[in-house]
Amino acid sequence: QGGPLSAILFVLIYDPFLSSLLTTDGVDDVFGFCDDWQAVISNLQSIGDIRTLVEEFEAASGLQIHRTKTVWLATRTLSSEELSAILDAWPNAKLVDKQIVLGTPLGRHVLASEFCEKPLRIMYERIATYKRLRVSLGMRILIANTFLLPLFSYVNRIVLIPDDIRQAVSNAVL
Repeated sequence: QGGPLSAILFVLIYDPFLSSLLTTDGVDDVFGFCDDWQAVISNLQSIGDIRTLVEEFEAASGLQIHRTKTVWLATRTLSSEELSAILDAWPNAKLVDKQIVLGTPLGRHVLASEFCEKPLRIMYERIATYKRLRVSLGMRILIANTFLLPLFSYVNRIVLIPDDIRQAVSNAVL
């Protein structure tokens, strides 16, 4: 860990795991970033197969999946039978309605405004810092276009920024 080859060696053992996961029946898509991974599943019966694959990966690699950090994010209300199936296949499964993944809130109950909370907070913090500086109008425009408004570009790729938040940003920057 920490050596120059660590990242490459990790990818060499992690990528085949993700590829195997993707070929599992009922797994529609797989995403990996650093040591986090996500699987989109459409068939709860695949959970047992996923668990088997995870256990094989752990045995072969010596790495461990943090089951206490593992969450299941449902896109709809699950029946009691479905909940039982998940818990049978993945004991101590933690089911959540919302989850932050790479700074992005996900879940069926996430509001568009929740995507804007972090960029808004950062923008107001930066504005408080910049207000202490005595800068020209041209420099203020440069600061807004370079350091404030781009905070919302990623959010705007995912959701339409609500009118009240757009207005708050406009008022704060102008």
